[in-house]
Amino acid sequence: MRIAILGISHETNTFSIVPATYEEFEKVHILRGEEIFDQFADSEYTISGYIQGAEELGFDIVPLMYAVTGPIGTITKDAYDRLSSEMLGMLRDQGPWDGVLISNHGAAVSEEFPDMDGEFTRAVREIVGPDVPVGITLDMHANISKDTVANTDVCVVWRTCPHLDTKLRGRKTAELIYRTVRGEINPVQFIEMPPMLVNIVKQFTGGVTALFKANGVTSIEGHGKLLAGKKVEVTDADGKTTVYQAENVILASGSRPIEIPPAPLTDDIIVDSTGALEFTSVPKKLGVIGAGIIGMELGSVWRRLGAEVVVFEALDKFMVAADDQIAKEALKTFTKQGLQIRLGARVTGTEIKRKQVTVSFTDAEGEQQLTFDKLIVAVGRRAYTENLLAADTGVDMDERGVIFVDDYCTTSVPGVYAVGDVVRGTMLAHKASEEGVMVAERIAGHKTAMNYDLVPAVVYTHPEIAWVGKNEQQLKAEGVEVNVGVFPFAANGRAVAANETGGMVKVIADAKTDRVLGVHVIGPSAAELVQQGAIGMEFGTSAEDLGMMVFSHPTVSEALHEAALAVNGHAIHVANRKKR
Repeated sequence: MRIAILGISHETNTFSIVPATYEEFEKVHILRGEEIFDQFADSEYTISGYIQGAEELGFDIVPLMYAVTGPIGTITKDAYDRLSSEMLGMLRDQGPWDGVLISNHGAAVSEEFPDMDGEFTRAVREIVGPDVPVGITLDMHANISKDTVANTDVCVVWRTCPHLDTKLRGRKTAELIYRTVRGEINPVQFIEMPPMLVNIVKQFTGGVTALFKANGVTSIEGHGKLLAGKKVEVTDADGKTTVYQAENVILASGSRPIEIPPAPLTDDIIVDSTGALEFTSVPKKLGVIGAGIIGMELGSVWRRLGAEVVVFEALDKFMVAADDQIAKEALKTFTKQGLQIRLGARVTGTEIKRKQVTVSFTDAEGEQQLTFDKLIVAVGRRAYTENLLAADTGVDMDERGVIFVDDYCTTSVPGVYAVGDVVRGTMLAHKASEEGVMVAERIAGHKTAMNYDLVPAVVYTHPEIAWVGKNEQQLKAEGVEVNVGVFPFAANGRAVAANETGGMVKVIADAKTDRVLGVHVIGPSAAELVQQGAIGMEFGTSAEDLGMMVFSHPTVSEALHEAALAVNGHAIHVANRKKR
């Protein structure tokens, strides 16, 4: 079987802001024919995985042309077009082919040209015809268009950071192309969670077991139920029940997705947030009920993988928990990415026919219907406290199953504590974890407390959205006079070099004291930047304090520095707003 290998790849952490021309690129970065074997047979690049995987499977590998940007970072549209034209010419002249493997094509081109992969795969398909399997690997941040999905048989998308375990990615794609050529599997848009990620999960779960052992913690598996008198009943997998007497008990049973009557979960057509991570192929049309954090994270992922995504939000306002300016920027960005976000749209019913689901909803235009291949219900989570408490425990909770606690997570029964999603506050893993630490230390006799005003929130979309403290509309509603500093990533050198120029950093400070009251970010490394703000806010930092610190260059964190300077009109790399 003759398999052609070609593509354009790139290295991460490159800093060149000006894209390179073809002439600059050709000097050291373009390899043809056997040069590819000599350079990449034993490398850590995706193409090395192609070569090794194909050899093991018995392919007759024909390396045509491969270009890697290296320290150049990005290339011009003209350079890209010339490279692609040469590759396509070689593909046409040296055929016929039994399969084609493409590596990260278009990843090195500026975001000004968002559909490079789609253009190239469409041209490849025209050359090799409809029956020759075509495989491509892409990083999660790539612009994955409908054309890319439509013109490839195997599309392996890395769900983690670019260039981690890239050789495995190549080997997996080669294997899938081989099995497609052999007729062992049908052509499939295959979204692969890398073995590396599975290994990370195993590593951390195994690490918890080791930590238990090192710290003298005994693990008891089964369903736990609190009885009166601080007794815990545990039922194991075989149905055997054992009762343990405790001096202190911590309730941490977590939460589960909320289900709604208009959209009952059905097989793999209507799913919750857990089911949405188990799709084995990209749905052509995907509906999402709920434009909150979970709904937007899932909708953003599947849109970038090529699905046509419609998000239904019953409220008339987008991302109500976020700062208005950040939410407005987010809505504009997601809409530009192709997400259809329908505000004021209330879902009233669903009907499944021929493996598709028709969603009925009402909005400002009246009653409407849309049909999807998959529907995700992401309207929030509720405390999971069913069968957790015996009736006579004395632990109080509300009608939603949320357990009442004080500021130290103590319930109405002394010696019984509750933390995480089963108590008041945001349902965030880091909040739950720190509550657990606080309770454990208080049981040990320490006076530990937790600052609930500074729990960061993160929306893991692309771009990321994060914030800590209060937003501008909250502070204005409270009558607090504020000064605001905003700095766009378009003026940050590191962000420009990484083609991540969308978004901004916003710092809000008290107009009288200059104390920072909120940090809000949409853009690259948003979660990390907000955490820097949280550290300063924990120690009562002022905007001037942040502005006087030295930030490394080039880093995206300089955007936080500039936003803090902008609070008082001292920004360096953007024009300062004139005070009214």
